[in-house]
Amino acid sequence: MKVAVVSVYEGGPRKRHYLMSSEEKHIMKQRLLTCALLLPLTLAGCKQSDPKVTPPPPQVAKEAADANTYTLKIAFFGLIAFVQDADKVHALLVNADYGSDPTEEQLPPGVFSELPTDPGERADELKASYPPHRARIRFRNAHIVAGNVPDPRKGQSIWGKDVTFSNNVQGISVDLSSLSRSRKIAATRGLSAVEATGFSSLDQVDPDLLSTTLDTQRLSARALITAGTVVAKPITDCGGDTTYSFKTAANSFLECPGRPEDAVKLAEEVVVTQENVLGQTVIAIGSDSITIEPDDPQKPVVIEIVNQIDEALDDPDKSFCEMDHLHLTAFRWFYRLLMPSAQRASAANHFFPCVQRGVAGGAKCPEVELGNGG
Repeated sequence: MKVAVVSVYEGGPRKRHYLMSSEEKHIMKQRLLTCALLLPLTLAGCKQSDPKVTPPPPQVAKEAADANTYTLKIAFFGLIAFVQDADKVHALLVNADYGSDPTEEQLPPGVFSELPTDPGERADELKASYPPHRARIRFRNAHIVAGNVPDPRKGQSIWGKDVTFSNNVQGISVDLSSLSRSRKIAATRGLSAVEATGFSSLDQVDPDLLSTTLDTQRLSARALITAGTVVAKPITDCGGDTTYSFKTAANSFLECPGRPEDAVKLAEEVVVTQENVLGQTVIAIGSDSITIEPDDPQKPVVIEIVNQIDEALDDPDKSFCEMDHLHLTAFRWFYRLLMPSAQRASAANHFFPCVQRGVAGGAKCPEVELGNGG
């Protein structure tokens, strides 16, 4: 039986002492001897219990996690159309890559018959209004961990490839409201409901272009976006007040129909922002891949998917506003992506943007949103 003796020390805590039996004293001596023998190896068996590890406060833990993450931006510009599904966005890079003397099938529907018959004059017209575009991928603030990027400035060709992006980010939100759509054509032209009937056919992508096999006759590449915040952005560095209307080939060179107050801003790029990316990002390009991580984690990593003219590719740091190629008629390439019934049957109504007010965005073409064929 244990008898408790309580002692009180002035200014100190109360302590309890127990009078141990002779048997308990013998057991205690054995334990002390065992601990002394094991001390050089471990003290684990002599502890009453393991000390508790106190986790860092939530804010400290969050800051530590944030220090290991980065922001990834995927920017699309050039001749690229976008098709939105419930949980993904397809980016379709139009095949506008051709030689010096393209055939009718290599040009936008209806364009070949409008060109001069003289080969020299035809080449000049094509260069001014329908210059070739090349599909490429470029990186900024990215360390290439694996894969090959032959030219760090011009990037790598992705012609004939499907492109996807993979990291830890999940979930998608989409705002493509600034992209060109047929309803904007009708509004800026002041068309009545009767006149606008059938315009939706100008927005319906041929569903075959979303199938498993890439149609390289009409597409130079495709990219699939499955995560991040997707926003269509009007270009502002050429003048924030630029607004557009739409015209057809039947309108004169200088004419831009519609009232200035009905003109709209149009997006010339779509940017996907992925926050809190942890670790590496893998970009699959056909059967190949490129793995990247940030050079400077404090700055966004930027992947550029472009379908541009040679002038823009040769000098990627040059302002688009300083380039002479306005070629808004190149917008007509998008009509190659329509369902077959709308490609040629409505060629006379294949509209393209014209500047109603302000300055055009140079070689950065307005892009378009297409319906999924439903």
